[in-house]
Amino acid sequence: MSKLTDYFGRKNPVSKKDDCIVVPEANLEKNPVNNRDVEIITATVSASPKPNKQSSSTISTPNSKKTKPKPAVSSSTKKRTLKSSTVDRWIKSDLARDNAELWLKYTADRDGNVSALRCTLCTSFEDELKTMKDFSPAWINGSGNLKLSNPKDHANTLCHAKAYRLHCYKVRRETGADCVVTLPEKLVDPKQQTIPDACERLSTRDEEQLTKKFEVAYMVAKKELPFTTYEDIVKLEMRHGVDVGTAYTNRFQCAEFIDCHAEYLAETLKNDLVKAKFYSVLCDGSTDCTITEKEVVYVLYFDPVGDPDKVQVKLTFLYLKDVGVPNAPGIQSAIERSFQSLGILPCEMYRKLVGFGADGASVNSGDKAGVKALLSKHAPWLVFQWCVAHRLELALKDALKDTYFKKVDHMLMRLFYLYHKAPKKLFELKALYEVMKNTFEFEEGTLKPKRACGTRWISFKLDALKLVLDKFGVYMAHLKKLSPKVAEIAGYLRKWNTPHMLIQVAFYIDVLTPVATLSKIYQGEGVDVVRAGEALGKTKVKLGKLKKKKLEEMSTMKICLQKVEHINEKAVYQGLEFSHAKFDHSLNVMRGQKTDILDVVESCVSSRLDAGSDPLIEQVAMVLNCESWLARSEVDDDDECFADDEITALFQHFCFAHQMLQAGGKMY
Repeated sequence: MSKLTDYFGRKNPVSKKDDCIVVPEANLEKNPVNNRDVEIITATVSASPKPNKQSSSTISTPNSKKTKPKPAVSSSTKKRTLKSSTVDRWIKSDLARDNAELWLKYTADRDGNVSALRCTLCTSFEDELKTMKDFSPAWINGSGNLKLSNPKDHANTLCHAKAYRLHCYKVRRETGADCVVTLPEKLVDPKQQTIPDACERLSTRDEEQLTKKFEVAYMVAKKELPFTTYEDIVKLEMRHGVDVGTAYTNRFQCAEFIDCHAEYLAETLKNDLVKAKFYSVLCDGSTDCTITEKEVVYVLYFDPVGDPDKVQVKLTFLYLKDVGVPNAPGIQSAIERSFQSLGILPCEMYRKLVGFGADGASVNSGDKAGVKALLSKHAPWLVFQWCVAHRLELALKDALKDTYFKKVDHMLMRLFYLYHKAPKKLFELKALYEVMKNTFEFEEGTLKPKRACGTRWISFKLDALKLVLDKFGVYMAHLKKLSPKVAEIAGYLRKWNTPHMLIQVAFYIDVLTPVATLSKIYQGEGVDVVRAGEALGKTKVKLGKLKKKKLEEMSTMKICLQKVEHINEKAVYQGLEFSHAKFDHSLNVMRGQKTDILDVVESCVSSRLDAGSDPLIEQVAMVLNCESWLARSEVDDDDECFADDEITALFQHFCFAHQMLQAGGKMY
């Protein structure tokens, strides 16, 4: 055996050609092979695949006849085979505890050889699982690992456990039958070290270093910066002498840290929603740059574990989901999947869902096929609240659609696009402004026209109007300079450079100011039904005062008229000359329209925000408005029935929910 080792241990002592082991003659002479060595070599050769009939399986010299055999296949590279009968036996015995009969499927050929294993549950709920950290498409596309340990490990994953729970909910919702959930007691390997376990064993210095890097990663995610910024910030901290260590300093660790932050925030939100007695859902749709319909979901909930002396109502971002088809079932599915991402099943969500807030589109507010109707099937006590900020916008749109404001709005749009991507024009405008500011007084600091068209709140239009009024002379003077070269600008100049446009801009600033204040209150996070009602009442009072005032007494109009100079039968505003006759005519026209426009605005706001309110919301506002309690007690001390009818109506509405929950929630 030692001689055989010498042959195979030297450089090229034995070469393998075709299926024969060829030993050089020089080596045979120096180290003759005995019979025992020949038997070992022969056995080694015979273990290889058999050659063709023409091939020799014995030891030969280089002069021996060479033939081309079939390529040798090593036993280590031999493909593993698995019979379908074996998988069936696994399902009934080894994987019976994991309910493999429900989810384990395989692909086999005619001979019963299995080529891939699949999980039907994970395939059905791929959209809900693909955002999870341990998600893998192997069991959806087909896993080629044919060992028994592969399906066992898959059954112990968090993804499979979530898919199993979703399947049970689907069976319960469609058939009403109970689905027994059999899941592993522990889905995490106890021997595998987790990040919290590793942090517990850190030294004080290492913990401080890691904390700093966690905070940097959080800032990168919060400000939506690229992950490479994390590396630059860490290097800058090192240069400033901050002890951050040398580990975990690249963008890949930054991504890991951000994942940890996300998991912590998601777990915190889940715990809050589990402890909460009830919550409401707010959603809105949008289209991203890839023309994909998205639905953003927020959750508004009451925290019963917070400060007992202060009501803890929190509004938290929940999820941004792809809707696919932006219809009512698609939006409902997006809401359900948002809660499922936290591990909250739809049946658990509907038990605590008391409110739904969205815009007034028919897909949301429809009584028969809208999202409100679909959610009410599972939660009949649900209260739908049409976003008051959207309703106010629609009220203003209705009120001003047949007025001169359409021309004013068109001027705002064309002015914005005229200078939006025109650096040369903007440079000329700035040069003209530098000359005119030495003569005229301007209030607004900016010069470039603001965007007020498209999807913009009232406050955006108000800011754009204020800027145009303040720089009206500058814009018209620059348009005069450009008009000989561009016919389109000359046409705009004829429409805009009039006293009527100037007076209309000033008037609508006064009209929109109280409504824009109301819009900002409605957009605030701390707004509730009581504050919304109070703000609406104050806005109506302001509009009523405007109707009583003369046109010249309105604040913005008064300032505008004070800047008008009367020189040689000309009305001059920031260098623009108008005839007295046209200027006075525009004022008289505005005086006649003032009251009618304010009446229409007040009527539209009232019809949208008062008549459109749910009676239940008005009852809630009556009960929660503590100031009305005091006012009522000062008027009549003997009135002991204040808001009794409202409280009774609220109790009867939500008492139905209590009865259904006590009945076991069979509606789900």
